[in-house]
Amino acid sequence: MIHRNKEWVYPSVFLIILAMFNMHDFPIIHYAGAIAFFIGATYAMWNDKRVPLFGRISLVLYSLWVFDLIWFEMTQVFLICIFHLRYTLKMMDLKVEKRLMAKVQGLNKEKN
Repeated sequence: MIHRNKEWVYPSVFLIILAMFNMHDFPIIHYAGAIAFFIGATYAMWNDKRVPLFGRISLVLYSLWVFDLIWFEMTQVFLICIFHLRYTLKMMDLKVEKRLMAKVQGLNKEKN
C-alpha cells in the first residue's frame, strides 16, 4: 500500500489478516491468509514491468514449498522485500529525473 499500486491491495489485505490471526489459535485463517498473500504477491511482481524478473524468481521458488515451508516463507519474504526496495529506489530516481528535466526545460525557456 506504500506506493498505491492496485495490484498490491489484495496481498496487503491478506498480510493484515495473516498478522491478526496467529497460527496457534486460528490455523485455518492464518494459513489461508498466508497462501493468498504469497500467491497475490507473486502475481503482483509478475505483472510489474518496472522491476522485472521478480515474479519469475518467486514462481521458481515455489518448489521450496515441497521441501520445507520455513525456507519457502523466508525466501519469499526476502524476495518481496528486495522487490519493494528496488521499486522504491526506481520511483525515487524517476522523481529526481523529472525534477531535472523540469529545470532544464525552465532554463531553455529563459534563454529563448
